[in-house]
Amino acid sequence: MAFLELHCYSKALVHQVAINVLLPQWHPWQKPLEGPRRTLYLLHGMGDDHTGFQRRTSLERYLDEQNVAVIMPSTMRGFWTDMSGGGPRYWTFVSEELPELMESLLGVAPCRETTFAAGMSFGGYGALKLGFRRPERFRAVAAMSAAPMSAMLAKELPKQAENEELVALIRRVFGETIRPEDDIFKMALAAQSLEGPKPDLYMCCGTDDFVYQSNQNLADYLTQLGHTVTWREHPGEKHTWQYWDQCLPEIIEWVMGFETL
Repeated sequence: MAFLELHCYSKALVHQVAINVLLPQWHPWQKPLEGPRRTLYLLHGMGDDHTGFQRRTSLERYLDEQNVAVIMPSTMRGFWTDMSGGGPRYWTFVSEELPELMESLLGVAPCRETTFAAGMSFGGYGALKLGFRRPERFRAVAAMSAAPMSAMLAKELPKQAENEELVALIRRVFGETIRPEDDIFKMALAAQSLEGPKPDLYMCCGTDDFVYQSNQNLADYLTQLGHTVTWREHPGEKHTWQYWDQCLPEIIEWVMGFETL
């Protein structure tokens, strides 16, 4: 793989941004790369940035001999959302501007049949959001231990004293009320009524993770709505990088399993 650390200006965010990119590179000792190149947008969770997956997992090794370009942007603690009160427009950046930047700067073609998204924790929420709100751009999306933001979750969090900082952060990002376009359950319902193709979904979570029940409930709800969902649960696993590192090879295999035109 070739590794690029890209620094460029974002019109949506009105400042310079950093994006890590992995591009497939053929070496003489490897078998030829097969099929059209796939693009995977890989989204970090709360407290991380564009370097998280490379620092904490064996992502590059898992991609060896795979014809996949991986785009790793950052929204810091912005939850992949246009923040309330005129704050940074992280959703606009990742859903609209970033694909355009990748095409203009790196020649990464915006073809739906070869474009995917994945993420962990709040990045899993962001990946699902891309699938539900931009189905015309993404063939499939995967969420590891997703933080399923919804009006219900925002209502329950204040009851837990240990989450006071998280509650304050969520209010800064989403406002006092979660907007329908940011509520994962309402997004899923609206997406199912849209015309045109819908992305396949992959969700996984450890059974000892504090978000396990909410992930299982979301996967069941999506299935009931008629979304195509692959659900994986892993006994004893928690909300850790060790777990997500174990999930990445299966997600890459899942991405590579889709036929392309």
